[in-house]
Amino acid sequence: MRNIVVLCIVITSLLLTAACSKQVEHIGIVTDIHEKRILVSGIENKNNSIWFTSKKMLPPEVRVGSKVKIIFDGVVATSYPGQAFAQKIIVMNEE
Repeated sequence: MRNIVVLCIVITSLLLTAACSKQVEHIGIVTDIHEKRILVSGIENKNNSIWFTSKKMLPPEVRVGSKVKIIFDGVVATSYPGQAFAQKIIVMNEE
C-alpha cells in the first residue's frame, strides 16, 4: 500500500513539473540595453514592454532597434515594465 502512495506522489509531481515547464515567445524591438538586461517592446502593442534578464552575456548582435525573439518560461513580474528571465535571445533577420 505504501508503495502505491509513493508511486502516486511521484507520478503527480512529474506531471506537475511537465505542465509548469512551458516556454513562451515574446517578439519585439529592443528599446534599451543595460548590462545583461534588455528592454523589449512588443511589435503590435508598444506598451507591452518587458525587461528580460539573461543569465549569459547578451549576444553581440543585440542592439537598440534590433528585432528579437525571446524564449522564456512565461513568468513576468507585474511591475511596469514587466520583468522576466530570458532562457534564449534570438536576433531576427529583417527581410
